[in-house]
Amino acid sequence: MSSQSVLIDAGANRVEIVCFPGDDPGFLAAVQRMAGDIGTRVLDRDLDQALAVALSKSYPAVKLRRRDTLASRGEAARIIYAFRDGRAAPTRTVHPRDATQ
Repeated sequence: MSSQSVLIDAGANRVEIVCFPGDDPGFLAAVQRMAGDIGTRVLDRDLDQALAVALSKSYPAVKLRRRDTLASRGEAARIIYAFRDGRAAPTRTVHPRDATQ
C-alpha cells in the first residue's frame, strides 16, 4: 500500500502527515486543506485530534496516529499517520462462494 505525505511547516514546528492510501487524491487534498487551516489555529499536540474530527465529517472511518518519538531517527518533523479507512491496508472483501474453499 503506497502513501503520500503532506508537510505542514509552522515555523519551528514541522509536521508531516503520511496519508494512506496514497492513491486517493481527494483524501490527500482534504488532509492538506484541513491541516493547513487547523495547523495555524491549534497547538501541535492537538493537531491530530482536531484533524481527525474535521476529516471524520467526510471520512467517517478515518484514524490518525502520531508516531512515537522513540521511532524517530532524529528527524525534525513530527509524523502523523492518517488512515482514510482506519488502517493502512483496506479490508479484503471475500465473496461468499470463496469463503467455503
